[in-house]
Amino acid sequence: EYLEELYASSIPELELRLPLESHVPDNNRQIEVQIAIANKMGRSPAESLELIVQEDEDLFTVNTPEIRLDESLRGDEQRILMLPIQVTERALESQTFSLPMYAQYRTRSGETEQTRVRSFSVRLYPEEEFETIDNPYATYAEGGVVGDPTMFYGRDELIDSITKAIRESRSQSKSIVVFGQKRAGKSSILHHLKSKLETSKDVIVLDLGNIGSILDEQSSASLLYQILWSILRKLEYAIEDMVEDGVLIPLGLTFPSDSEFYSHPSPLVLFKDVFDRYKRKVSKTEGWQNLRIVLLIDEFSYIYSLIMSGRIPELFMKNWKALLQENYFSVVLAGQDVMPKFKQHFPNEFGTTQDERVSHLKHADAVKLIDEPIRIGGQQGESRYRERAIDLIVDLTAGSPFYIQIICDRLVKYMNDTHARLVTEANVEQIKNELIRGVNALSLDKFDNLINSGDTSEDAISDKDALKVLKAIAVNSQTGPCNRNSIACETDTSVDVILDDLVNREVLERERERYYQIRVGLFKDWLIAR
Repeated sequence: EYLEELYASSIPELELRLPLESHVPDNNRQIEVQIAIANKMGRSPAESLELIVQEDEDLFTVNTPEIRLDESLRGDEQRILMLPIQVTERALESQTFSLPMYAQYRTRSGETEQTRVRSFSVRLYPEEEFETIDNPYATYAEGGVVGDPTMFYGRDELIDSITKAIRESRSQSKSIVVFGQKRAGKSSILHHLKSKLETSKDVIVLDLGNIGSILDEQSSASLLYQILWSILRKLEYAIEDMVEDGVLIPLGLTFPSDSEFYSHPSPLVLFKDVFDRYKRKVSKTEGWQNLRIVLLIDEFSYIYSLIMSGRIPELFMKNWKALLQENYFSVVLAGQDVMPKFKQHFPNEFGTTQDERVSHLKHADAVKLIDEPIRIGGQQGESRYRERAIDLIVDLTAGSPFYIQIICDRLVKYMNDTHARLVTEANVEQIKNELIRGVNALSLDKFDNLINSGDTSEDAISDKDALKVLKAIAVNSQTGPCNRNSIACETDTSVDVILDDLVNREVLERERERYYQIRVGLFKDWLIAR
């Protein structure tokens, strides 16, 4: 009796809406109208929901016999159904037509009900009126440095913090480690940090770039000496540029050639000699006295891999620490998720570093990256997103700028192909399905930043083990977080160790100690699809 009363008092209350009112017919006079159906909060689910369209053959016909929702529509839920329609020449000439419809559904008590008939106005506009949308995401959808300031979001606070730390440590060199997942935007951060530091008249920035690009393992010279030579060469060029630009007067400092450097009995001693002479010169030369050197090195975690494989002796880190203690320069090192393990292996050498983890974008910054670059009329114009489209992209990406670029790139291409000026979550869902299934689906390498930390040492968690755990979580978290007891798979490394690593690297979110969820929804759905 109580349930019957409850069902009667909380019967579904559905609302039908038209998220997008304007459409461009294709060459066959076809359009795809989106119908948003929402159930009011606190209402019981609507089962076997079906749209009933009252056709007007003078204006349009529906191209599918049934428009159904596969699952029930619970209270406070919304779904968007796609309605393929063939419009007539008369409708095209009028550039508008009325679309009357209602929803029919079954209640929990088994009764069939229907909403009142709603008549929506659908506007049609000619194909030639559509303006192609510039795609600013295409450049970055495959990764790489985001050099365009208008496409670089959410890192100003971190860059300001690093800049402030360097400027305030005038009497002592500063060592800062920026680390995080591969493709989290560390290289882009270094790029924009360099631009910000170069606005200061008292800073010389030496950007070594990716450390892997300056090391030649086939060379007879040690990798430490190759790094030191690169630093000297960058300093020589920086001094030449400042003198040639008329910023400062010549220092009168000479640098060794590469052959002189590498053939020296002790290149490390020669390196220190050059820097000691540099410090002596600048202290006595007008305009140079307050200049400080800041060294930027990307992918420094590569050094750990070389040490663990025996290609660089562990003495490298002792020499590196000694150079920093000489107060020659401040340094900003960027590395992958393996950096904490690198530091743990060399706690003394990394003892005074300032650590900055690069996480996914905050919600507000993720929304801006999704929305602002393609607004109608520029960043201050009208948004192209309707309904819950932006929220769905945030859920699919967890605010990862890399995955936002991938989804938005595909979305803009879809909008240009279909001449859609606006999109809803139904369109985002289409793009998601393309990314996880079919010929245009993403390959495994697009998720390697989530699978591994960049650790190549013998005791590293294997990709195979990490994938087993991630697949188990994906499959068992389709209706909510996955319980630890559901993660039953054979791995070489302990499952709990793998879980801790994935949580620390922000791949997983842990709730109430025993429940796990993959943060990037796109990756979760990709795993489920396989």
